Amino acid sequence: MAVAAESGPAGAPLTHHQMLALAEPFARRGHVADLAASHRARRRLAFQPRTAAAPRSDGSSIRESLVLDSFERGTYRLVRTLECGGLAATLRASGRDPAELLREIEAFAPERQFSSGGDVPCALSFELDDERRRILTRAVLRTATIEMTLVLTAVRGVAAEIGISALDGRDLALPEDLLAVLGWDWSPLVRKGRSWQARLRLRGTPEQRGRRAESELLRAGDHLARTLSEPPARFHERLHGARWRVVARRTIPWLTVLDNVEIGPRAIGVPLDETRKRALKAIDTIGLDGFESAYPKELSGGMRQRVGFARAVVVHPNILLMDEPFSALDVLTAENLRTDLVELWGNGKLPIKGIILVTHNIEEAVLMCDRVLLFSSNPGRVSSEIKIDLPQPRERTSIQFEDYVDKIYVEMTARRVERMRQ
Repeated sequence: MAVAAESGPAGAPLTHHQMLALAEPFARRGHVADLAASHRARRRLAFQPRTAAAPRSDGSSIRESLVLDSFERGTYRLVRTLECGGLAATLRASGRDPAELLREIEAFAPERQFSSGGDVPCALSFELDDERRRILTRAVLRTATIEMTLVLTAVRGVAAEIGISALDGRDLALPEDLLAVLGWDWSPLVRKGRSWQARLRLRGTPEQRGRRAESELLRAGDHLARTLSEPPARFHERLHGARWRVVARRTIPWLTVLDNVEIGPRAIGVPLDETRKRALKAIDTIGLDGFESAYPKELSGGMRQRVGFARAVVVHPNILLMDEPFSALDVLTAENLRTDLVELWGNGKLPIKGIILVTHNIEEAVLMCDRVLLFSSNPGRVSSEIKIDLPQPRERTSIQFEDYVDKIYVEMTARRVERMRQ
């Protein structure tokens, strides 16, 4: 793909006749040449800006301008620049036929270069490669106070560059692990003057890297706006508990049961006296009273799982998330843990507001849950919701229990058969 220098393509200046010939296919599409903005010596033909699309839902319109660079060897580069709401996005294409380049540029609707992550606007710039695939080269996301820029290169193995700066040019205070909490691969932010910079590694082909970067950036937009609306200290206070769980999701072998359970409150800054009080209460609640000084190697699989439950509830989360928590246990141990957990929850002994359980065991879902959500695959989304209207404790052998199990099984297998037929 040809690339021109900043000063413009080298070669003999364009003649008036050449400029008219180049402008002809554009004139047929309603583009008017702007001779004042063009540059014959740089072999550059510019066109007058125009409104590219109808006003958007927020009342803003998209303004479009085109620039065509001509190279001596019969190749051209067409750049479309779009402006909307103070953001700019470009689309570049190179080839030997200006009319074909214009068709390729116009085939990509201007609206698709402006997206929103929640209420946060984002401008996306692309380049068409030799196979005419759209490759993301730059993205700019703007909140009420900051601007986040992502610059990608097509070179495999070269990390994307991320920059974050304040819109008013002031010194910007940010948590260094902001990108990790937003869901990006770990890359600490580094202060550069009044702004921040980081590198982000993206795997795959240029097209795959661009798609992933675009998806992640849009998803992070709304979260970024909320995060930066508060001081960094509050950010850490609110999200530190979520980060330590990723590191300490299993029992640490060189710590006792009590020490393992105390990790969470200590990490989020709970005073030592309150930490010890919470930990002892959680250990007693979960049925491990008397094992405070034991090490994980001295416990059975079920007891180690109880330690995990105690460590999760001791930080007083609003919601307890459990992903196949009983799948690695033997049948009897798993059944006892299910019964104990439902009993503790029903009696209000757990300091949480709700539990989300991920399971492939239909009977387990009917036994423990008030609502069951069935998910489809490719893409993964909620396909149906079934309310389990049975009192606790539930009896597996009851007709009503078996009816719910059969209903879920039939619905799941029916969807599988339907997909196979397609």
